[in-house]
Amino acid sequence: MRRSLSLFSACLWLSLALAACSGGSGGTSSTTGGGATGTTGGASTGSTTGGSTGATTSGAATTGASSTTRSTPSSSGGRSGGLSAGQLLPQVMQIDCDELPKCAPEAAYLQASCPTFVERLLGPLVLELDAGVVAYDAAAAPECLSESLDAGCGLFNGTVPGCAGVFTGTVAPGGACYSDRDCLHGSCTGAGTCPRTCVAYAQLGQDCSMRGCDSALTCVSVDDGGVSQTVCLPSTPVPDAGLGGSCATGAACAPGTYCGAGYTTCVAQLPDGGACTGAFGECAGLTACVGALVSGGTVAPSACLPLADVGGVCLTSSLVSSNGCLSGLACQAGPDGGYGSCVVPPSSGACLEHQCEQISHTCDQTTQTCVPIGAVGATCDPANYGADCTSYSCTADMLTDGGTCAAACVP
Repeated sequence: MRRSLSLFSACLWLSLALAACSGGSGGTSSTTGGGATGTTGGASTGSTTGGSTGATTSGAATTGASSTTRSTPSSSGGRSGGLSAGQLLPQVMQIDCDELPKCAPEAAYLQASCPTFVERLLGPLVLELDAGVVAYDAAAAPECLSESLDAGCGLFNGTVPGCAGVFTGTVAPGGACYSDRDCLHGSCTGAGTCPRTCVAYAQLGQDCSMRGCDSALTCVSVDDGGVSQTVCLPSTPVPDAGLGGSCATGAACAPGTYCGAGYTTCVAQLPDGGACTGAFGECAGLTACVGALVSGGTVAPSACLPLADVGGVCLTSSLVSSNGCLSGLACQAGPDGGYGSCVVPPSSGACLEHQCEQISHTCDQTTQTCVPIGAVGATCDPANYGADCTSYSCTADMLTDGGTCAAACVP
C-alpha cells in the first residue's frame, strides 16, 4: 500500500483539521471524491486533499517548502498580535516534518519528500480560505503555534487544544461546501458532486451513515431486529488502563504499557533488545518486533529493534510482522534467501514485497507491477484514502468495493 494519510495520523493537524477536528463528537466515515474523510465527533479524521498547491491568497500565502521556517511565533501580520495564515502554514508544515520522524519513522527518501507531500495536503485549505468558506482567526494563531512547538507526538493525535478555533467553517446547513471543515456545524456530503452540500450533524438516535454526529454523541452500529443500522448514541469514553489494569473489554493501555497476557492485561512494554512475540504495541519507543511470525512462533530470534534504513539487514519472509525495514522500504533477498538488505522498492517492473517506490508510484495488486499514481479516471483502492491518486481523491464504487480517481473538489 502506498504512503497514506495514516502516516500523518487520523486527525492530521496540518490540514488544520485544526478546524475539522473541532466539530461534534460522534461520526461515521465515507470515502468520497476530493479526498477520503472519516468523521469522529463530527470531525474529519482525514484531510481533503488534492488540487493546486502553492496558491496565494489575500490571507494565506503559498505554503512552499522554500518559505518554511521554524521559529517562535512572531506578532506581525493578521490582526494585532496575530499571525497571518501565510505566516502560520509554512511553520505548521515545518514542525510536522521535523516531528514526524520522531513519532512514526519512515525511510529517508520519504522524509525528504515530506514538505512537498504536506504542501499538497494544505493546497485545498488555502483555496477554501480564499473562497471564504473557511474563516481564519489570526489572533489565535500564535497560541496554536506555541502549543504545537511543544506538542511532540501529540501533534498527530489531535491533542493541541490551542489550535481548535484557528480555522472554522462558515457555511450553514444547505450551503455549498468542498470539505467537512467548510461547514459551520455539520458535514459536507454529496459523493461524486462538486461543490457538495453542508448538512447539520445528526442528533441522538438519528442515522449517521452519511453525516457526523453532534457533540457528545458517537456513531455506532446497532442491530435492530436483525437489521444493522448506524445511529448516534451518547459517547462513553473509556479511560486508559494503567499497568496491571484490564484491557479485555476494549480499554486502551496507558503510555509505556500494552495489552498482553492473552490480550487481557496491560503490561510494561519491552525495551530495545527485549525478546518479543509480535503483539501490537509490545515494543517501546520507536522499535519494532523483528522476526516474529504473524501466525505465532518465530522465523528467527525475535527482538524489539530499531528499524533499518537503506542497506540495513532484514528478513525476507512474508510471514513476519516486521521485516526490520523502515516504512517505505522492502527487503531484497540475499544469497541465502533468509536475510536480505533494505532497499527502496522499484518504480517500474515487478513489485517487491507488494511495494513500489512510494512518492510517485504504487503497486497494482492485481498484476503485481509498479504503475504511476493514478490520474483522474484510474482505478484506486478506497482503503488507501486517495493516496494512490494524483488528486488524493478516490471515489468508492459500492458495487465493486473498488474506486476511481476523481478530480479534487476545491473552489
